Amino acid sequence: MMRIRPIKLSGPLFICLLASTMATADFRETAGWNLLIDRIGFENVPDGSGLTIGMVEAADGDNYGLNLSDANFTAHTIIDQGPGSPGVSSHANNVGSRYFGTVESMTPSADPIHLYEVSGWCLDGFLRANYSSSTPPLSMPAPIKTWNHSWIGSFGSVNNDQIVLRRLDYSVNRDETIMAVGVDNDPDNDTLPLLDHSFNVISVGLRSGNHDYSDTDLAYEGGGRMKPHICAKSSLTSFATPVVTSAAIMLVDQVRSDTSLGEDGEQPEVVKAVLLAGADHQYSIGNNSWSNQPSDNGTDRGLTIRPLDDVQGAGQVNVDRNHLIMSGGQLFGGVSPPTTPEASLQGWDRAFCLVGNKRTWNFTLNGAVDEVSIVATWNRQVPIGFGTNWTLGDFNLELVKLDIDGEPESMVGSGPEVFESGNVRSASIVDNIEHLYIRGLAAGRYQLQLQLEDGGGASNARAGIAWYFSEPDVFDLPGDINGDGTVNVDDLLQLLAEYGVCTGCPSDLDGDLDTDVDDLLELLNYL
Repeated sequence: MMRIRPIKLSGPLFICLLASTMATADFRETAGWNLLIDRIGFENVPDGSGLTIGMVEAADGDNYGLNLSDANFTAHTIIDQGPGSPGVSSHANNVGSRYFGTVESMTPSADPIHLYEVSGWCLDGFLRANYSSSTPPLSMPAPIKTWNHSWIGSFGSVNNDQIVLRRLDYSVNRDETIMAVGVDNDPDNDTLPLLDHSFNVISVGLRSGNHDYSDTDLAYEGGGRMKPHICAKSSLTSFATPVVTSAAIMLVDQVRSDTSLGEDGEQPEVVKAVLLAGADHQYSIGNNSWSNQPSDNGTDRGLTIRPLDDVQGAGQVNVDRNHLIMSGGQLFGGVSPPTTPEASLQGWDRAFCLVGNKRTWNFTLNGAVDEVSIVATWNRQVPIGFGTNWTLGDFNLELVKLDIDGEPESMVGSGPEVFESGNVRSASIVDNIEHLYIRGLAAGRYQLQLQLEDGGGASNARAGIAWYFSEPDVFDLPGDINGDGTVNVDDLLQLLAEYGVCTGCPSDLDGDLDTDVDDLLELLNYL
């Protein structure tokens, strides 16, 4: 790691997340790429074709460029945006290889690549943090969809850093771009807030947990938010970050290649939600399992105010699950019971809410589900002026059970017969991410609720939301009329509600086209 002394806004302190060699492990396999190939075929795997992308590098000495004779880059068009002349950097080479390299990347067809040196990108070259507050960042030189930032740094003061962070968040919204940023490799160091203190980026750590996982500094706006958001397998965060950026490229390519998915699918908050909801929660560092610290007993069982795992964020990136979620398509959430749609096991939306209102989606599970992962993300809104008058919505996320009449019932406080572990409500007061992660969800009917709370500073907001339910374990249980995996009074109530001529009703246990006393007696045998 290289350290440079701090200087004024015209020349910031940067620390390059530096290494000279790549790890030998195949990061594509651990990211689910091989599983995706096995499921849909290599020829159908999104590879970034037609996407223009950006790469911002800290200089190693005076060098921040790529070795254009390397087989990873000979087929690519690298457009140097400066400043200076980009001599070859081994760090840039390793980052680029994973990001878009022909030989090594999951997205070798992304092209062209706009390359920036980091001080130029923050100042005159793009963000223009050294300009007046009425001057916005430059327009992009091309429709750059993703940016990779494998560096960390600071301008030496909270005020100067926050100017950069506000301008970055503004740019994400204005340009509808996706930015992945690395966190520090040092678990004991959190002195450099650029860029992982931003609201609108995807912060990336290591699957090993050998990175900084402290919350954002309380001296900065939105202090106390969790990071990193997601992890990838690598030796250093510099090289984990482009794996996540490449995964984002795959999602955008998927959306653009399938017109049925719609343009909302490539919005930054939707891509972020899909990446996090699709992350692999199965394994964590050492002997510790993934946890977002829900209460595991009492009346608040299943509630968390810490949406992510302290070390792993949402878990390890998994492009196979990402593809499944995106393939499920957009489903617009309802605003009332009659408008609430029936959702498939995987899907997403970009949902608009007014303060105090909610969006809802219904799910019917005809068997127990081993794993549920649902994520909502939303952006900070920063107006030109780049002062303190920004706004941020405060969403909460909850999965509730629907009773026999379709009325929602909170599962907070419910026992393991309803869900074995995890959280059914996520209610952080600082993060712009909410995450439900549930193991062992019983069969039945459920409703997902996304509500914009008062007090977040925004009268309305839009969130990306993505959900993943594993395939239900379906089995035929005699007498289980409502399909919730148990035979109990709820089945009796449904039978009584359907009593009479009822062709095709599940309460017609003897199959004689009506629900009558014979069906009642048969059900009583199962109770």
